[in-house]
Amino acid sequence: MRWNLAWYVPVGAYFILRVFWQNVEFAWEGVRATIRHFSFLLLISPAFDLWGSALIALLLVPWYCLILLPGFFDSATNAYKHRYMWTILLIGATFMGCALLIELANYSWPFLVDPEHRERIRMIPFLGCAGCENIQ
Repeated sequence: MRWNLAWYVPVGAYFILRVFWQNVEFAWEGVRATIRHFSFLLLISPAFDLWGSALIALLLVPWYCLILLPGFFDSATNAYKHRYMWTILLIGATFMGCALLIELANYSWPFLVDPEHRERIRMIPFLGCAGCENIQ
């Protein structure tokens, strides 16, 4: 594992700078908007639960994948034989997973504004009222 750290540290730094920091900024903007428009009806909204779960997963998935990478380079595991293939697949899956989680968070955003500019809380994820737009 000693020489494999030569590439693991730059990949880890790239993950933290590119993937994780972008996710932190996205989550922070959503939390700020939630605090600004808070209502106790959010506590019973399934859309809010899905949105919050997507944000938590968005922050945890890159770290989990980064922790999994060194296990592929342990010669005692079965993955050692195809370690570079598994590494590339895991990195690609991390990027795709984060992109899907961002879309899931966007489409389950619990706040809507109707055409008369009244704020509404979405109860069912992915469904909104006619002509409504997301607040952010």
